[in-house]
Amino acid sequence: MPCNEGGCALRAQVHLLLTYLLTLPAFGVGGAVTAAFGALLPDVDHPRSVVLSPLALPEAVLRRPLRVAVAHRLRHRGPLHCPWPWAALAYGLWATGHPHAALLPLGGLLHVLQDALTTMGIPVWWRRDGTAVLLALTDVPTDRWDRFLLPACLALTCVLPLLQPARFYEIHPPPSLELGYWHARAAFFRPFLHTPEGLTQETLRVAGFGRLPHVRLTLHYACGTREVSGVWTPAGWVHGDDGRWYPPPDHGLHVRELDYRRGRYRVTTTHDWPPPRDALTLRALLAYERLTPEELEHTARRAVLLGLTIRHEDRRTGRLLLEARGLAGAALSRLPRPAWARLTLLLTSVG
Repeated sequence: MPCNEGGCALRAQVHLLLTYLLTLPAFGVGGAVTAAFGALLPDVDHPRSVVLSPLALPEAVLRRPLRVAVAHRLRHRGPLHCPWPWAALAYGLWATGHPHAALLPLGGLLHVLQDALTTMGIPVWWRRDGTAVLLALTDVPTDRWDRFLLPACLALTCVLPLLQPARFYEIHPPPSLELGYWHARAAFFRPFLHTPEGLTQETLRVAGFGRLPHVRLTLHYACGTREVSGVWTPAGWVHGDDGRWYPPPDHGLHVRELDYRRGRYRVTTTHDWPPPRDALTLRALLAYERLTPEELEHTARRAVLLGLTIRHEDRRTGRLLLEARGLAGAALSRLPRPAWARLTLLLTSVG
């Protein structure tokens, strides 16, 4: 690990975590891990770097300072800390169809740019006499950056998967780790769920992963309060453990306990509105593709109210198949345009 007295490099842990966090939104967990390992490469010019640590055993056998020799030849904060070679290599690999390999020099480029925040800076050009033109973006000493960035990066690395379940499931966790994840998410989110809208949004976020929030809470209605234990559904209602349905509260709620249980919520209809006598109606089959969980829930609820039946619903792929017989044509205008539809005109006579 490079030294951090005065103007030396940031710690290897800071480079790893900060590069991982910067690349995670664009490249996912696998790409971010590759870029993070690439962020260790520029420090091969320092004898105490992580990259040169495998040379410790040959040094002990040969009794020669191999790491010092390699670092002396490369010169710390020399050409390997210039951003242009890393940028050119990353662009060349990406442009020639090797995006995964390009993540390694991309991590090296981010390492160099992070070192530009230190007082020592990085070389961006060399004069004819051999002296380097340095770029130092701040006057903040490296030890201060380390004291701030290391705990901040550790905290963000732990919190980000809790905010985005999709990132967590990219690593294909085993059942034990998955159970611990949902317990941690419940402990983290419970203090922030103060409103019915917040609980509904949280339900929509986790429903696609086979989970639903099971809550024990106090609901405040205009007629009084009610202690309820049950599952909060994407429709905003609570399906109580007693089998009853509780509507969203009028005056807020207070969550006492929260956990995520396996479950799947499906919208169904129990109402049938017959069309008028001798009316021209439609038999409709509507198919939607690649809906977000919020769009799927909104479309399904509106379709049920218009008299359509849900034939198929898949929240993971965003597919929704609706069917109706004897549907007024005006009702279709109140639904989003489907990916494809099959419509048949009917003449309905109701005695």
